[in-house]
Amino acid sequence: MSGRIRRRRGDDERGVIVIMWALLMVAVLIVAALVIDLGQLKTTRRSGQSVADLAALAGGKSLSSGAPQAACGDALKYLKGNTPDLPASADPASNTCSNIQSLASCKASPTPTDAGFIGATGAYTVVIRYPVADNDSVMTDGFRALNASIDGTPCERMAVTVARSRPTFFGGVVGVSSLTTHATAVVRASALKKKGIPALWLLEPANCAALKVSGSGTAVNVGDLTVDPIVPGYVSIDSDGSGCSGGATTLSVPTGSLIAAPTSGSTPGLISLFAMPFLTACSGATLHDCDPSDVQANRLLPQPRPSGERATRAPVDWTFNCKASYPNYKPGTVAVPIESCPSTGDGAHFPYIDNLVAAIGNTTGSAPATGAWQRWTTGGGGHSCNPSGNTTVTGNWWVDCSTLSVGGGATVTFANGNVVMDGHLKLTGSGAVSMNTANAVATLPASCLPPTVATPCVNNASTNAAFLYMRNGDLNLNGGGINFNRVFVYQANGVLGNTGGSPPTWSAPTEGPFAYLALWSEKQSTAYQINGGASMALQGIYFTPYGDMSLAGGSPVAQQHAQFISRSLAVSGGATFNLAPDGNNFISIPPKAGTLIR
Repeated sequence: MSGRIRRRRGDDERGVIVIMWALLMVAVLIVAALVIDLGQLKTTRRSGQSVADLAALAGGKSLSSGAPQAACGDALKYLKGNTPDLPASADPASNTCSNIQSLASCKASPTPTDAGFIGATGAYTVVIRYPVADNDSVMTDGFRALNASIDGTPCERMAVTVARSRPTFFGGVVGVSSLTTHATAVVRASALKKKGIPALWLLEPANCAALKVSGSGTAVNVGDLTVDPIVPGYVSIDSDGSGCSGGATTLSVPTGSLIAAPTSGSTPGLISLFAMPFLTACSGATLHDCDPSDVQANRLLPQPRPSGERATRAPVDWTFNCKASYPNYKPGTVAVPIESCPSTGDGAHFPYIDNLVAAIGNTTGSAPATGAWQRWTTGGGGHSCNPSGNTTVTGNWWVDCSTLSVGGGATVTFANGNVVMDGHLKLTGSGAVSMNTANAVATLPASCLPPTVATPCVNNASTNAAFLYMRNGDLNLNGGGINFNRVFVYQANGVLGNTGGSPPTWSAPTEGPFAYLALWSEKQSTAYQINGGASMALQGIYFTPYGDMSLAGGSPVAQQHAQFISRSLAVSGGATFNLAPDGNNFISIPPKAGTLIR
């Protein structure tokens, strides 16, 4: 009897064990399912963080240039282009960043605003936030304490948040059908406002040699360690070397010549080459960047470094001709896109060059479209296109000559106004032309100064600012000399050819929309030339983006506070050229990226 009872109890216990084992298996499967889903969640989170980081960095370039709306758009474009499963409705074309504040508005009253694919259908929700307040959760929640020196101000920060929902594999067994991850990155605009101010900024995109120094004793020194703050010296060359052959390199420094930037001091100089990848030395004919023997022989100092990207002409266009779009820069077979001006539409930056052209007009034989002008050959003028003796005039002048030829010891002085020329200005023998040398007006009116002015004031000039507008002609200095005091020269269809006579004395304006711009000339030509000498005095930006500029001289050339921005540049003649643009008053290459701080 007792045995039968024990057997029944054993059978009953075996049934309990089966039930317990079944329950245990369910628990194990639930745990396994959760592990799989959580692992998938972790992978999604990691991927999302990478996407958020890179999208934020994509916006850092425009943010560093002072254009938050463009930065927002850049971040969205990156996401659209690099996230294959982003829904079609999440299109930057239909999800604009127009509600994002401008930098000026933010500085006046920072108001954090969200933009992006907010609540978009599909798996993703993307939010771009600008500015990012100090007390924003992305700055304080679980991160290091706020540090102003690292984190900057709210108007320097933009946040990108990427949320993604994924269906669970097994979460339904516990009532969870989907899981959502959130990844946030915060980018700060670069605290560095400029990468550098090149004395030589050469735009040739493909060919060799963009910079060529030739002739025994010819030397180019950039930078100046004798002033405070020092000018470190910078050369920028955009050529990628793809158009080069044989042993040619993007800069050429044969035996007996020199290109040098300071190699000592707290801020040493830099020779920056786009053709050079991230290596530590010149590779010569392999990449056509630079010749290692030039460095070894101390003809090229210091060792060039890679730029990582082209400088392009964009910063010059943004400064003097700010527009929403530009044609590609294409001096040869290679086209380089020019980015839109980051300050377009901010009410303070305008297309000054285009507006000046519209205000004057390029129709020779017709009076300038706006302004009050005295006509050179008729009316109250009555002057010759081949003057003799000394001619001094005041006010604004329209020189209606196909060529104003000044030679034989003649002098022409435009004492205090602006000048429009229909044709060439040609100097021969000992002829001389001076401009703005006796202007009694101390400064331009406030209405003629940025950010108020949109169209340059053609009737106004001051001791600090005047302009010479050349409609269809060259500035041809075969002899004689020029003395341009604070004068901006615009050439609609001409070149600068200083092949003889006295070395020029030419300084750029220091106020107005063309401050520090000495020359703007876009004709494609190999005829641009400036002859140097001990008395040469150049100050300002000489912008000839399609020109092959030549500097020549047979004696030491004193320090020139000039910046040459050309397609290419050749230096010859046995002279030592010293170039050091003012660190505060010239065009710098802007930073291209921000810094991730969260």
